[in-house]
Formats: sequence, structure tokens, C-alpha cells
Amino acid sequence: MMKFQRRKETELSKFTIVPGPVPIGESVWLDVNEMEPGSYRLAIVNSAGNDVQISECLITRQTKTILLPTDLLPAGPYFVQLTNLLSGKIFREILVVP
Repeated sequence: MMKFQRRKETELSKFTIVPGPVPIGESVWLDVNEMEPGSYRLAIVNSAGNDVQISECLITRQTKTILLPTDLLPAGPYFVQLTNLLSGKIFREILVVP
């Protein structure tokens, strides 16, 4: 697993997680309406700073939401982190799995 790395530019929130907290065994939606179009690294990071789920996604002007499966995550707090692959900007939101 990859360790969490700090970057120069970080924005706390440009997207929201719906619903929050996530019901057990269900997926959540990321509302990315306010995100700048581009390629992103999507990571779920645990409280120890380790990536527990990683994927890449493309956000276009038409992209409104991204489905994020959470059914394999153990209970606990996580960060959902979107990193713009071109600019390196990182956007984070907290996800709680009860």
C-alpha cells in the first residue's frame, strides 16, 4: 500500500459525499459538480495515512457524480482524496463508515 504524501497545494473540499455517513455495505456518490475537468487519482485513505482503495477517473464538464464503492471498507474514518494528475492539486473530504 502507498503511504500518504503531502503536496504543496491542498484544498479541503471541492466535492461532497452523499450520503454521509455511509450506510453499512452501500456505496456513496461523490458530487463533483464544482471540480475542474481533468484526470484525477481517486484514493480512500485510512486514518494511518495508507491508501486502501485507488482508482483513476476522468471528470468532464458533464460529470456530476462519481460512484464510490465502500462495501469492502471496515468501519472507521477515512479521507476521500481526489488529486488532479496535471496540476497536483489535492481535494479531500471525510468519509465515515459506521
